Amino acid sequence: MCTVTAIDMLGYGIIVPILPFYAETLGASAVDLAVIIAAFPLAQSLSYALLGRLSDRFGRRRLIVIGLAISAASYVAFGFASSFSTLLLSRVGAGFGAGTFAVLQAFAADMTDDKQRTAAMGYIGASYGVGLMLGPVLASLTFGLGYSVTGLAAALLAIAGALLAGLCLPRSIHRNDCQSRQQPLALRAWLGAYASWPLSVVVIIYLITLPAFEGVMSMLALFLERRISLGVQGAGFLWAWAGLITILSRVAIGRWSARFDDRAILLAGLGLLLSGVALLVETTNFWFGLLAVLPFATGYGLVFPTLSSLASKLADDDFKGSILGGFLFLGGGGRVIGPIIAGLAFERIGIDLPMLLAAVSFALAAMVTLAIPRQVRAPSQA
Repeated sequence: MCTVTAIDMLGYGIIVPILPFYAETLGASAVDLAVIIAAFPLAQSLSYALLGRLSDRFGRRRLIVIGLAISAASYVAFGFASSFSTLLLSRVGAGFGAGTFAVLQAFAADMTDDKQRTAAMGYIGASYGVGLMLGPVLASLTFGLGYSVTGLAAALLAIAGALLAGLCLPRSIHRNDCQSRQQPLALRAWLGAYASWPLSVVVIIYLITLPAFEGVMSMLALFLERRISLGVQGAGFLWAWAGLITILSRVAIGRWSARFDDRAILLAGLGLLLSGVALLVETTNFWFGLLAVLPFATGYGLVFPTLSSLASKLADDDFKGSILGGFLFLGGGGRVIGPIIAGLAFERIGIDLPMLLAAVSFALAAMVTLAIPRQVRAPSQA
């Protein structure tokens, strides 16, 4: 499961660094490039909700294989694109295929009990991060051979992931398949599940925390450039450092979840995010910036796997894919709204304001977290 996740993200990570240059060779303008970049997360957000729900009806493994196959086809189209429209369609297809991440999370929820759930979500998140970190390295090795070779390399990785998922992943849904297939894709039931307590509290925390985090990350390099004259190389090292800390914290969450409940881990993560942005505001040099990123990245590594774990625990077995897919779908909006608010605050009011807004958001999320019971269970198990 973790290997499939890492392979999936490797393909994505290979494409992202070369995308602007490829688009430029096809005559794309800056606006065209923005459209291409935005197409992927938009398609991915829609795919989260759709593939998650379909996996409830037809099985996780089948949808994982289908999603990776779609990704492979889109990467081939990317490699041999001869026009802007073809490149755009390839990114839409890749975004739709990337919705398998929601299915992988639902798979992990199926295969673990409540005690192991948070650890499993952490491991999947760590695998996700490993793929994103190694992808650009592979891109640098294939870039000199041409865009088509890079696209084919990403496609081969997706095919390898699909074969691995189809041949090695076990069936994960332990219930009556006929009953599952009779369930309609009911929007009312989907919204009703999110409105139920305490899942609604988890959703509120997610909607408060994710835009704040994305806002900080979108402005971080520019903030440090203004504050300590951070250059491109320094920013690259800082991002790599943050990625490494995030991966390590998501691996470590397995041990911590055996000793502490999800609410305690979530509160600790939010506290670390809050302390991280407080330190960032006081940054005076590069090394202080590295120190500030340490709690911030650790908090990120703890908070979001724990929120996914809580959402899966509070979802009935028949709706785990739908709930987790919808959860990530809502996150797509946060990834758009957060950077916009942070950018406006940074440019029009002051460079510290995005950090201060994030600090308030993390503190508010921590207060809301206190409404979550220490032990949670799905409504059908209550």
